[in-house]
Amino acid sequence: MKKIAKKNIIVIFLLSMLFVACFLFTGCGEYNIYLPTEDNGYYISNYNINININENRVLQIEENIEVNFISGVSNGIYRYIPLQQTMGIYNSNGKLTKKNYSYKIENFEYIEENSTSGTSLLSSFTQNGYIFYQMGKWGNTEKECKYSFRYNYILGDDRIENFDLFYFNIVGSGWDTDIKNLNFNITYPTNIEDYYQTENEILEFYIGKFGENTADNAITSSNEKIKFTINENVLSGEVTDLKYGEAVTIYQTFEKGYFKVDRSYIFDYVLIGLFVLTLTLTLIFIIKHRKKHLIVEVVEFSAPENITPAEAGYIIDQKVHGSDISALIVYWASKGYINIKEENNKIFITKLKDLPFEAQEHEKIFYSSLFANNVQTIDITSLKSFDPVVGSRITRSIKRKKNVYFNEKMQKIYKWLSLIVFIVFAVGIFRIGIESHKILLAIGKLFIALVFLIALLKLPSLERNKYKYKKSKYVIYKIINLCFILASIIGLSFIGETYCDPFYSRYYFMLLPILLFLTFSTLEQFTEKGAFYLGKLLGLKKYIEVAEKDRIEMLVKEDPKLFYNVLPYAYVLGVSDVYMNKFKDIPLEKPEWITLGEGVLLWTLLTGLDRSLLLAGAMLAKYVSMNIATSLIKVALVVAVSRHSGGGFSGGGAGGGGGGRF
Repeated sequence: MKKIAKKNIIVIFLLSMLFVACFLFTGCGEYNIYLPTEDNGYYISNYNINININENRVLQIEENIEVNFISGVSNGIYRYIPLQQTMGIYNSNGKLTKKNYSYKIENFEYIEENSTSGTSLLSSFTQNGYIFYQMGKWGNTEKECKYSFRYNYILGDDRIENFDLFYFNIVGSGWDTDIKNLNFNITYPTNIEDYYQTENEILEFYIGKFGENTADNAITSSNEKIKFTINENVLSGEVTDLKYGEAVTIYQTFEKGYFKVDRSYIFDYVLIGLFVLTLTLTLIFIIKHRKKHLIVEVVEFSAPENITPAEAGYIIDQKVHGSDISALIVYWASKGYINIKEENNKIFITKLKDLPFEAQEHEKIFYSSLFANNVQTIDITSLKSFDPVVGSRITRSIKRKKNVYFNEKMQKIYKWLSLIVFIVFAVGIFRIGIESHKILLAIGKLFIALVFLIALLKLPSLERNKYKYKKSKYVIYKIINLCFILASIIGLSFIGETYCDPFYSRYYFMLLPILLFLTFSTLEQFTEKGAFYLGKLLGLKKYIEVAEKDRIEMLVKEDPKLFYNVLPYAYVLGVSDVYMNKFKDIPLEKPEWITLGEGVLLWTLLTGLDRSLLLAGAMLAKYVSMNIATSLIKVALVVAVSRHSGGGFSGGGAGGGGGGRF
């Protein structure tokens, strides 16, 4: 039992480490605001931005930047634009929620005819969630330069249920110098004058450093900070004297449906189909495999007939342990096939006769291997050099009867269902990757889904061992198992919220693994024969644990061989120490199959035999189980960047970014 508990603690620890590694490996999913050091060696005299908003939320942007270089070497400027951002958005109830967004930039073009002669796009690269463009001319000596470029900025779906949103940094907070004058023109798909005058739609500007402004001091009309006008579908504005690190942000809402973002619903249909199929299969599985054979724990005072201790140990937890095999030694001795002798503090086993023809196959394999090559007597410690091939043969022989005792079909179907549930989540995760333009993110998040897959697959083992665990330990393991499942599902749901659909739409996915978890213990794990023998074994275990001394003495008087017949089953039930302790003050007759050395007491030999068999079981454990070698997975730790978000704040919207000179 201690070995079983230790093994499960190790499994739980590894699951915990894997769960933590999921987040280390995949990063935190939010991105930092890149803010360069202030540069007083130049300033932007004029910054003109024209934004054409298509109804599919694709922005056609043209930027014209006039720069005055004051001191130092200035080959040109660089402009960086965010490709991922975390934004804080107020929903219809006024609650601030965070969402992660990914953007794409297409058709970037440097407009040489509008720029200083000789300048061009020198290079571009992506780093830390931003795309950088270097524009200018190496060895530039001019003090006043113009840079003009255009690009398409694809915002994608805003993923807001009750309204459409245009939340954009016209100028980001990442410029490392002052901007003397900013002019912008925003062209909308339709006339927005009516929207601006409607009570339900919002048009607000925020000017200042990142995050320093709130909804309480939003700019809703022209003032000394910003002047803007609306003419049909064009919003024009002007801002003067923007200081280093200050942003200009527009926050504008429309009625739902104003924007019409193209979206593929293939994954939605696949997910719904997989969900319905899996739910149907799960319900059929549960209905078909509900418990029919009750396990009745009737107190038993004698060893069960027609099954060996090795089979009994297998029935208890569906595993073959070393102690299950070593218990056969006492089992055979009690039936007169071998003799046990203590001599010079060693225990020897002597063959008296062959096993009968009707003996079980696993008995014959073990018995013939002990007394191979006409050896008649062996030292019990010789089991440490036991042939592993023979150990595997014994294990396979016992497990051939699994269909006799266990509902093997139910367990196979359960494992396949668990795998299908994982596939449902995997499809959803890859959908997130496609919509966020980050397939690598989706691959990383699969590790989280793997956690609850492992937790689901651990359930059969928990149920198998529940009869060996204390009830409190079983409940604790079950709660831990459920926590892993819930934490993984909720984690994936939040990822779905920040990268795809609203969170509520993913609640139904929780039903699948939770339904399996809650119903598995109610399913038929045993056949009629398996349930019958398990009830007898549990009844025998209860007798060993709760029987009082006077009752034991009475049973021993009725059957002097009772102690020896039950002892091998006490080993496989994990209560041999309790059983031995209850008989230590009760006089026992020495059986014919025990030979005592000179001056050796019966109880001394029995105590030594108890220790020897436990040791032999530990030795045999190396050979009777097919253990999977533990693999070391080296995970490259990604440094998690700062987490920033905004909602009604300067610099909190999409776009923006910043720039500097080089």
